[in-house]
Amino acid sequence: MHRVRLAALLVAAALLPAPASLAGQASAPSVRSDPTGFHLAAHLAGAAITYEGDGEAESGGGAGLALGWGVNRTVTLFLEAAGANVEMADFDDTYTLAHVDLGVRLNFRGPQAKALPYLTLAYSGRAAEMDLDGDPFTITGAAPSFGGGVLVFLSRSAALDVGLRWTVGSFSEAEYQGEKADIDISATSARFDLGIAWWAGR
Repeated sequence: MHRVRLAALLVAAALLPAPASLAGQASAPSVRSDPTGFHLAAHLAGAAITYEGDGEAESGGGAGLALGWGVNRTVTLFLEAAGANVEMADFDDTYTLAHVDLGVRLNFRGPQAKALPYLTLAYSGRAAEMDLDGDPFTITGAAPSFGGGVLVFLSRSAALDVGLRWTVGSFSEAEYQGEKADIDISATSARFDLGIAWWAGR
């Protein structure tokens, strides 16, 4: 009889932790978003630019690619390149407008949130290139960029990325037929991005 009671007590002791453990697992919050680690992103982009002294914006569509590293949930470092084919306001012609950004993204909200709003700050190189009598005419410059957007996680490894960014500053150099000259043309450019970001190793 004593052996039966001892066996029953041992069985009960073995079973008791199991429900408690299961309850703990069930109550633990699930991770719905994780911006940490290395990611790649590709997006379609709409771009517009307004030059100093000209109130009419010139705009067009394009695409871009980005590499990023999520240091933690809040801070993501990124390198992005994007280009757009922009229509001239006063002529029936187009030119290429390109941006290269080196910056930081600040993400908000916790791991239970599926959508993560963010702010971006970057140092950007800009270039506008058009064909002039068969030769490329290019103006370039560097300027700060700022903006924001939202990541909507579709799974642990993929997210929809929607963002808006402005670049303010001046073009400082012009080049034509191998000759370079210093210039000072202030311009404000804006970009709207819609794409997919993918985190490796998940």
